[in-house]
Amino acid sequence: MKLKLYADAEAAAGILQRRKEDDAAIAESVRSILQDVREDGDRALFVYSERFDGSVLDHSSMFVSRDEIGAAYAALDPALLASIKKAAANVLAYHKRDPMKDVVCTEDGRTTGFVVRPVERAGIYVPGGTARFFQVLNQNTFLRKMSVIRYTREAVHADAADIIRLAEAEGLSAHANAVRLRAEEE
Repeated sequence: MKLKLYADAEAAAGILQRRKEDDAAIAESVRSILQDVREDGDRALFVYSERFDGSVLDHSSMFVSRDEIGAAYAALDPALLASIKKAAANVLAYHKRDPMKDVVCTEDGRTTGFVVRPVERAGIYVPGGTARFFQVLNQNTFLRKMSVIRYTREAVHADAADIIRLAEAEGLSAHANAVRLRAEEE
């Protein structure tokens, strides 16, 4: 990691300046992209993926195969998997708490939690505008527990082992059990 030290706040003032964006131009760009996707579907997504991400995609490369998922899961460092599971459990436990009750927890020398205090007024900062944020995994990632995927009976039988393994890794035991039952049906 590269570390840059500044002599004082005045010397560092430049890094705090936000880039000025033309909101109208950005909105028009987004409208144009959405229109292209509505009209050209996947073909437009392939063009934009290459333009913005440098990823050359087509119908054969945009899906991850059962074998690729299985290989990626098998290659996952057990310590990393344990860490992801712990992070997910922590986030879920936090959001299951009673929102009107004080909760303070100490674990491994860290104290986390919240204290409920009524106030007359409150504000909230919603990220956006000209602020720049970088997130890979966050609370919302772990709280998304539902998506709908349509599978034929044949596809469930063919993919059952991989689906069950991934569901268990994500702590979705009910999902894993449902797939087990469906895979056993004749």
